[in-house]
Amino acid sequence: MENIEKLMERENTEYYSGRGKHIYYDFKTFAASKKLGKACAIEFMESAQIAEGELRVYEIGVGGGTFALNFLKNLARMDPTIAKNVTYVLWDVSSKLLDEAEEKLGNFAIEKVHAQAEETSKMKNAFWIRGNEILDDIPARVFLRKGEKVYEVGINNGEWCATEQSTAPKAVLEYMQKMPQEYWIPINLRAAKLIGSWKEQLQKGGKISMLDYGFANPAEIEEPPEIWNDSVIRKYGGEYTVDVNFDFLLKKAGGQLETQDEFVNAKLGETSFAVEQNDCMDYLDSSEIEAERKNLEKEGYDIDLLKRGKESNPYFHYSIST
Repeated sequence: MENIEKLMERENTEYYSGRGKHIYYDFKTFAASKKLGKACAIEFMESAQIAEGELRVYEIGVGGGTFALNFLKNLARMDPTIAKNVTYVLWDVSSKLLDEAEEKLGNFAIEKVHAQAEETSKMKNAFWIRGNEILDDIPARVFLRKGEKVYEVGINNGEWCATEQSTAPKAVLEYMQKMPQEYWIPINLRAAKLIGSWKEQLQKGGKISMLDYGFANPAEIEEPPEIWNDSVIRKYGGEYTVDVNFDFLLKKAGGQLETQDEFVNAKLGETSFAVEQNDCMDYLDSSEIEAERKNLEKEGYDIDLLKRGKESNPYFHYSIST
């Protein structure tokens, strides 16, 4: 059996190194959302205003550079003096995406790092480390519990399977005893280790700011096991992702957590709602929802429920400050 961690490591490295801009057709993200980019710029400015010298921002997993462009434009509008102190470092495993992003950001101070996220020794003087949907890309292990026995989920001859795993790390075995039986539970061991490495690279006053999808508490597990298990591991195009277990990350690496919706609305001082449109994920306020009513209804939205905030959204803002 090949466990999920090894599967992701093998498949995803090949996928990102060769896919280039065509990944945009494989899945939708919030990266192009102007409101999300502005919220992140406001978050950054709250710390940057009391910092001195060069402000090095590392974006891990840059995509096509759309988020970076939105973020940097907002900084320039908010405070041109601080914006001039920012060096934006594009970090990705794909040289094709790095080149595309660099071209899009030609008017700003840009550096590139072509490397895996785990190669943190390549960082220097990091003030801000951020990313959209990068933690779910970090190879993770997935376990389930039956009674007191813990099994690891993997793949064998193209089929999902589970084998008893008594040699898993002690922290995993103890954690799994508190999980509901028969449910596939992601354990983001490598992501937790990576976060620890990022913390070591941060300057005083800096921050790790990550936006990703997953679950914050085992109490959120309400679906029958077969429905939950079918959604924990996803494949988009040729890439595997695993839901981020923020409950485990908080216990293992520390930090703070809020929903992405709470983060965006608090920073912008407004009430907007997450929506999925034809080519992206975005945030719209009530008036914008009305303007897009027909298109949103085609996507299956109940507009009344959407405007009342009843549509669930599994995205979170995870952060660590120094």
